[in-house]
Amino acid sequence: MNRYLLVRLSHGSEDGMAVSWVACDARGAAAAPPRSGELSSALAEAAVQAVGAEVVVLVPSDDVVSLSADLPARTTGRWQLAVPFAIEEQLADNIEDMHVAVGEKTADGSRVPVSVIARDRLQQYLDALQAAGLRVSAIYPEAALLPENPGQVVGLLLGDSVLVRLQDGTHCTVPVDPLGDAFDIACAGDPTHRSLLLYASPADWQQRSNQVDALRARFLTVKVQLLPQGPLPLYAQQLPLARPINLLQGDYQPTSPAGAGWRQWRIAALLALVSIAIFAAGNWLAWSRVRAVELQVDARMGELGRALLADAAPTDTAQLRKAVTARLGSGAGSDLALEMMTALAGARSAAPQAKIESMRYQNGALELKVRADNADSLERINAQLRAGGWQAELLSGSAAATGYDGQIRIRAAGAT
Repeated sequence: MNRYLLVRLSHGSEDGMAVSWVACDARGAAAAPPRSGELSSALAEAAVQAVGAEVVVLVPSDDVVSLSADLPARTTGRWQLAVPFAIEEQLADNIEDMHVAVGEKTADGSRVPVSVIARDRLQQYLDALQAAGLRVSAIYPEAALLPENPGQVVGLLLGDSVLVRLQDGTHCTVPVDPLGDAFDIACAGDPTHRSLLLYASPADWQQRSNQVDALRARFLTVKVQLLPQGPLPLYAQQLPLARPINLLQGDYQPTSPAGAGWRQWRIAALLALVSIAIFAAGNWLAWSRVRAVELQVDARMGELGRALLADAAPTDTAQLRKAVTARLGSGAGSDLALEMMTALAGARSAAPQAKIESMRYQNGALELKVRADNADSLERINAQLRAGGWQAELLSGSAAATGYDGQIRIRAAGAT
C-alpha cells in the first residue's frame, strides 16, 4: 500500500459513537485536515477515501485492556493458546466473553504484551465497518498510537479522560480528575523519576492548564504540545513506525487477499479466462488465415515460376525456386525480379481466375501474358500492384474465345 486511511471511532455522539478520519501518505503525513461526523454517514463518506489505501481503525482505549503476561521458561510453537489462561486472573470479566490479541514476546522471551476486548464490543465495531463497505487491515486501541519516547511517560488529554502510554509500551485510560491522581494510577504511584510529554487540544489545555502546572512537582520535566487539529494527525505519523497489537487476530483475522479476493472476483476471473480463450481462438483463426494466404501465395509463385521457365520447370517447389533464381541470375536485378514476382503473386488475389501464360524479365521490367475472364480482371491486378507501390500498365488486350488475353508490364516505382 502507498497510503493509509486512518479511522477513529469514539464515544459521545447521540447514537453512541462518532467517527473521524484522515487520509495520509506512506510516511503518515496527512493529505488534508481530518473529517468527522456521525457513525453511519461518516463511515460511508470515509469509505470513499479507502480505495487503494490500507484502512486502519482506532477504537476507544477504555474498551481495551492492555496487559502483560508471564510466559513459561519453555514455550512451544503454540504458546499463544496459553496466554488467555495466564491473564485470566487479571480480568474481572469471563475470559470466554473476551477476545485476546497477543503481541511480540520480549527479548528474553519471558513476557508478552496482550490486548483484551469484549467480543460483543469488537463485533459491534466490525459490523458498523462492514456495513459501510470498509475492508479493514488493522484495529488498534488509540492509545497504542501515542508516540513512543524513551524515558518519558506520554499522555493525551481527551475531555474527561487521559490516555497514558508507559515506557514498557502498555497503555491505559483513566479519569482526568484529579489529574495528579490519574498519573499516579497510570504510573503505579511512582512517577517522580520520570518525565512527562503531554498532548492536548487547545480547548483541553485551556481547561486543564492549572492542573498540568501542578504536575511539575511530580515529574522531573513536563512538556506540553498542542494539537490544533486533534489527535488524528499525531496518530497518523506513527503508522509507518509503530508496531501495536492488532486486535484482528484469531477468529477476527482479516481474510487473506488470496481467499477473499478470489471469492470476490471469481466472476471477473471467469470472464478473464473466457477472454483469454477467445483471444487464443482469435489468434489461431488469424494464424490460420495468414497460413492460408501464404499457401496461396506459394502456389501462385509456383505458377509464376513455371510460366517463366515454361517446359523446363521442375515440379518440386524447392527445385523450382532454385531454377527461377538461376534463370534470373544474381545481383540487384534478380532481387528486383523476385520482388516483382512476389508482388504479382499477391495481386492475383484481385482476380483469382486469371492465369499467367508466360513471363519475361528484362531491363528492370517484368512483362507477362495473362488470360483472364475480362479486361476488368486485368485492371484489378494492375490496381493491386499500384497500391503496393509498383508501376503496372496494360500494354495490349484482346477478347479470346475463352476469356480475355492481355499483356502487363511491371516496373519499380519511379522507373522510366
